[in-house]
Amino acid sequence: HLASARVDVKGLELIHEWIRAMPRNDGPRQEMLVAIAAADSPAARKALVDELLATADGALALMRALDQDSGLTGKRSEIALQVAGSTAPAHVRDLFDRFLPDDRRMAATSKDPSKILALEGDPERGLALLTGPKGTGCLTCHLHRGEGRDIGPPFSQIGGKLTRSQLLESLLQPSRTIAEGYAGYAAILAEGTAVVGRLLSRSPGGIVIRDLAGQDRALDPRDVKQLELLPNSLMPVGLLGPMSDQEVADLVAYLASVRGSPDSN
Repeated sequence: HLASARVDVKGLELIHEWIRAMPRNDGPRQEMLVAIAAADSPAARKALVDELLATADGALALMRALDQDSGLTGKRSEIALQVAGSTAPAHVRDLFDRFLPDDRRMAATSKDPSKILALEGDPERGLALLTGPKGTGCLTCHLHRGEGRDIGPPFSQIGGKLTRSQLLESLLQPSRTIAEGYAGYAAILAEGTAVVGRLLSRSPGGIVIRDLAGQDRALDPRDVKQLELLPNSLMPVGLLGPMSDQEVADLVAYLASVRGSPDSN
């Protein structure tokens, strides 16, 4: 995402124009936008929205259509809620946060750290939040007890190093301090798509990025137009929005208790 808590609309416009200038056929994507506007049900729109979200330039095209005076402007909140609940990567979902209803958007950014730190957290409840059926989604990007994905740092590398206050800050403001080796990168490919994730290796013979699905993508440098270090964390702001202050305190208490190897707690 661009900017720590808000999408940089002008920056995204520049990226869109840059990608648009690359040679390719835009016809199918424009036809899909027209089909979304003409769809006769939210379910039909969602299927088309999910297809657009599968590529970075498709997501940008959808975002611009919501911004402009198009047939989609009256469906901004509906589509934004569909995106928020989709399986699209976090950096893609972030593009549509500003279209969410006010109550949904504000809930994600209104946490008061002092109130949370004043609460006594329960590590057992925190573990249940982390791994239960209604979990936080942390294992989408972090390893714990042999489960999850190695995109963000394992919890065993976090709990033993950070205070409760620092842990909470890392959850509420993930871009303030990014762990060494876990910065985000975006590889813009000649075909007009982008691969975003954690850079594993870079050499004249190849570039390897672990994408946000946890897949290692081996790229030929000749196919990469540009490799950019992202200014912000791969972890989006606002993931704790749906949680109560007590639940956040419980999660922090558990993370503070984690020590040792990823499989030892």
